[in-house]
Amino acid sequence: MVNLMRKKILAIVEGEKKEPEILRRVLDISGLKQREIVPYKANIYDLYDRLYSEYGDTIDDVDIQEFLKEIHPDPESQDILDGNYTDILLIFDFDPQDNRYSAGKLIRLLEIFNESTQMGRLYINYPMVESFYHFRSLEDDSFLKEMFNLAEISPGSIYKERVNRLTCIHQLRDVTKKELAYMIRLILKKVNRICERECTAAELADTLQDVADCQIQRLSAQQSMYVLNTCILYVYEYNPRMLDWLDYR
Repeated sequence: MVNLMRKKILAIVEGEKKEPEILRRVLDISGLKQREIVPYKANIYDLYDRLYSEYGDTIDDVDIQEFLKEIHPDPESQDILDGNYTDILLIFDFDPQDNRYSAGKLIRLLEIFNESTQMGRLYINYPMVESFYHFRSLEDDSFLKEMFNLAEISPGSIYKERVNRLTCIHQLRDVTKKELAYMIRLILKKVNRICERECTAAELADTLQDVADCQIQRLSAQQSMYVLNTCILYVYEYNPRMLDWLDYR
């Protein structure tokens, strides 16, 4: 039995609206009520550049809460960042169209932020957070074949329009436990396909790095990648039995 009362989560997300909305709904469904969300307001490559500028070769020793306190001097954010948390999540888009894109930077951050109960765990959404809605159906395996190409995310509105046309998830507030479990089951199947092995909840840190490696190689070779939202895998990691929700009526 997972003790939800002991979980207190700090989530550092890229944007100010979409990411907090999705994350709050996912955590609400999962019973994780103690959480704070701080928007970074810039992308993953900005984060790397600022961290490296601040810490240089000691970047492995970054204190993400102290770092963010320098960026967010407002009293509300300071209070949040002064708190004690059991888990720290960092949720960012892949953004390969950014002129600062670097596979090396991305992999380096995944290596540094690989444990939610310590320095934090980084979750990358491919290509962006709207991948949460990229399901034509939750009742078949069509999601496993869903791809995107670089042209669709330059500008990003092309991809967002595509997702709006095809999604079977029309109202975030109406997503149920059972539907979330279906989404996670499909994501896990897709992760296994990408990595060509069975990935367990206990191996999630290594799995996220393997996914990034495979996606980066595919982008380089074919200018296309698999659609994948990894941030909701956090709730599977802390409670793998959540897939039992598939049996709910």
